[in-house]
Amino acid sequence: MDKIQSQYFGIRSWRWLIGPAVLVFIWWLITAVGLVKPIFLPPPAHVVNALWHMMTISGRGIRSDVVATLSRVLVGLAVGIGIGLPIGLFLGYFSWLHDIWELPLDFFRSTPVTALFPFFLLIFGIGDTGKIAIASWAVALIIVINTIYGVRSCSSVRSRYLKSIGANSYQTIVWQLIPEALPHIIGGVRIAISQAFIVVVVTEMFYGSDKGLGYQLYSAALMYRSDEVIALILISGILGYIINKIAEKAGKKIVFWL
Repeated sequence: MDKIQSQYFGIRSWRWLIGPAVLVFIWWLITAVGLVKPIFLPPPAHVVNALWHMMTISGRGIRSDVVATLSRVLVGLAVGIGIGLPIGLFLGYFSWLHDIWELPLDFFRSTPVTALFPFFLLIFGIGDTGKIAIASWAVALIIVINTIYGVRSCSSVRSRYLKSIGANSYQTIVWQLIPEALPHIIGGVRIAISQAFIVVVVTEMFYGSDKGLGYQLYSAALMYRSDEVIALILISGILGYIINKIAEKAGKKIVFWL
């Protein structure tokens, strides 16, 4: 059985590489035949070279940019989850509370988070606090919505049983609602990771940053350094992919019964 599984994962790994390889080949072909000027789309080799220089040449500072962006994303995630989770649990459990806050919640979830950038800029300034605050807001909204849906999907039979044996609201939330809502909450966390990355990179581009992947992306684009632009997009994508995979693995460990 182990040998069969090993062969299956080996074949799946090769299949997994085919998609990226085809994309790189198409990219190389477009640049090789000159369909697009190199100033807009440089060959893959030039991007790899730019990536290598960013990662190895001393003084380039890309590592500090990666650390700055990651720090803002992770702090924004932690604050957003810390705020959104209890709010979602209460709104999901107490229907009267949900009725009171349903309209404001629907309004803010329908409002593009980018439209709120100037407001957060006025309140928190253009420093790290403002970038983290807007990322936390975006994360908290996603977590609140997913947690409400998770709580609403919990078994009413088990809720009635817990009440029949004398469980209070706190015990019902801890013993039943949180475990049963976890799959929805973890799904929300994975969506929130992507959202936090988008918000932080965009704020780094336009709101008084001197460090961060967004700042470097914008600076490279202004200078028409397209090889560096694509290299930075690759770095951002790889970081987001790694964090998402870590969250997926952690989610499977936490919700081990699914």
